[in-house]
Amino acid sequence: MKSFRQFRKYVALFSSAALAMSLAGFGGGGGGAEPWVEGVPEASFASDDPYYGPGAHGNGQWHLDNSLGYAHINVTGAWEQGYTGKGILIGFVDQGLNANHQDLLDNYKADLDWDFLENDDDPSPAFGFEYQGMGCAGLAAARGGNGLGVTGVAPHAGVASLRMASYDGKWDFATWKASATAAASYLNDVFNVKVYSLDRKYNHNATLGEQFADDSDLVAAIKTSADAGVINIVTVGKSGDEDGNARMAMASRHALVVGAVGHNGLRGDGHAFLPDFWADHASSMFVSAPGTLLASAYGSHPKGLTTTDQKGNSGNNSLGKEYNKKYRAPSAAACIVSGVTALILQANPNLDTRGVKHVLANTSVKTEPDYLDSKGNPGWTTNAAGHDYSIEYGFGIVDATAAVNFAKTYKGPGNEVSFGTGAKAVGAHEEFSIGTRVKRNFTISANAPLETIELRIDMSDSDGAGGNIHWSTYAIYLTSPSGTKATLLTTGNGQVYDKFGMEVGVPVNSWVFSSPAFWGESPVGTWEVEMYHQPARFDDIWESFEFTGYGSSR
Repeated sequence: MKSFRQFRKYVALFSSAALAMSLAGFGGGGGGAEPWVEGVPEASFASDDPYYGPGAHGNGQWHLDNSLGYAHINVTGAWEQGYTGKGILIGFVDQGLNANHQDLLDNYKADLDWDFLENDDDPSPAFGFEYQGMGCAGLAAARGGNGLGVTGVAPHAGVASLRMASYDGKWDFATWKASATAAASYLNDVFNVKVYSLDRKYNHNATLGEQFADDSDLVAAIKTSADAGVINIVTVGKSGDEDGNARMAMASRHALVVGAVGHNGLRGDGHAFLPDFWADHASSMFVSAPGTLLASAYGSHPKGLTTTDQKGNSGNNSLGKEYNKKYRAPSAAACIVSGVTALILQANPNLDTRGVKHVLANTSVKTEPDYLDSKGNPGWTTNAAGHDYSIEYGFGIVDATAAVNFAKTYKGPGNEVSFGTGAKAVGAHEEFSIGTRVKRNFTISANAPLETIELRIDMSDSDGAGGNIHWSTYAIYLTSPSGTKATLLTTGNGQVYDKFGMEVGVPVNSWVFSSPAFWGESPVGTWEVEMYHQPARFDDIWESFEFTGYGSSR
């Protein structure tokens, strides 16, 4: 006879769709309409863990405070007030975890974990190089104050593995998506936060077909999870030259999308990271957090963050047999933000995804304020509501103490309202030739402070034969009545042929792009949507578009 733990897991696994439907709207999904409740802190916390600070072992956990003058999340002020993530449960939709790791076992919830890749109740790492999940869990919620190893951002938060990834060679893309979708639907009445490390398959190893692919099942599962009150955190990825909005899960307004920066506060391309490996940009990016430390400007000998590792001889083993001081990945940033989110929810348990986003939009810190994009234009835009926004950094690097202080007295954003254009035909079937720019205007009369906007673009093949659409050759811009201009899609590498000389396009005719760039602005007035076709051989037709704005009732 199976244990209760196994029984509960099997029910959750095989009834995930029914579970997700039954839990829609549960928990914090009321959009801030519930009475405000301030969280209860613990006693003041300070880390006594040996690898927390710098020493003979290396730079320590430089990302947590300003001890070395590097980019950091300023967490110690929150700890001093007693905010440690107690009572908050984080699920890691990632590689597996060692439940008996000395720095996780006091926080680990073994009755709630599950392996969605192998469909069993043992989500332990299966391979020696499967240490990404362990690194992420340690960054978010390694047990702090136990005199061992490292300290997580939320050192007393609960942890559970929702294993969905191991390595690229064994499971195909469909398997990855299916396991992530099942994890998103799992026990949404129990988990407060789920963090998805989708960057391995979604990004630097992705083909163009995986960039614009139908991931609607995963997006729907994340929406259901968010409606149930779970904060779903997604890493924007790590190719360096791709647009994160080209993945449905990263373009979803129901996710909290996170980018990575280096120790100097800079992200990929010509900045801190290797351009072929590090953080993508995206108009859906919301905030950033540290993801690596580089020894030099372009990091020929990169070093990373200090965190937990697989037990024994497996894993990275750069700091003994259970710790890693070279962990570096954009997913690290997402996991750090999951820890910050746990602190926010402890300070204000009434917040849902929208509420947490309001907290972060008002407290994150602008980094590299003077940077220019690849065309020499200012990389940051100050919108009409006074928010600084960048497709490379979102609203900036998270500040844990400022976020907690804001959350403690924040009454929530009020009920969500939506408004839009409905489907609007472009006109005389505009066919793009090389260098073409096509603009269309539309008017919004609804007046509610904006949060996220969505813009659906509908395309068709120019020969009318239902051929592929060459999304990577287009840029899409949206300008608000206040004059704020957001880049919803960058042209990326503009690739139209693969290495064999074959046309590269995808059979996806419609795509929804999103952005929080207009956060707080009034939507009233005339908007402009512009599409630009960079020089390329293949033409497509822009058929129609639909704008939807989402805002707050107060």
